[in-house]
Amino acid sequence: MWKPLIFIKRNLILSIMTSMLLGLLIGYYYNLSQLKFFVLPLTMLMIYPMMVNLKLGELTELKNFKLIITALIINFAVIPFVAFTIGNVFFSNTGYLLALIIMGSLPTSGMTISWTGFAKGSVKDAIKITILGLLIGSMLIPVYIKLFLGTAVSISVLIF
Repeated sequence: MWKPLIFIKRNLILSIMTSMLLGLLIGYYYNLSQLKFFVLPLTMLMIYPMMVNLKLGELTELKNFKLIITALIINFAVIPFVAFTIGNVFFSNTGYLLALIIMGSLPTSGMTISWTGFAKGSVKDAIKITILGLLIGSMLIPVYIKLFLGTAVSISVLIF
């Protein structure tokens, strides 16, 4: 029973890429919208084990400052421009381009914390980068949209 999990842990990059590819293929051919209610609980289930031993005071320490600054520079000075360039090459639909700009402006997620933990990296630094990335990205999205699309875009916050 543990052999598949050990294989996934040893081959984390291959496992993630394979899962993403399978998810794209299955999502393309099948309507899986009824599974959206499982996303949040399953994500929390994956993040929780990484955060159990975390002391909240450690999140305010300014260790690995270079790592955090480098990650933020890549996330906000490089990735949005790469996303915009890729979007212009592959999408003629402004809605798709807008979606790619938003995704490129919020590059960090809770799964980053889990992947960092699985790879035996610094979970504390991953949490710091994730929190800062979400806060900064949320403030920069309107700037990127204005810069790349030349207009303000109204986005409904209602999902359903």
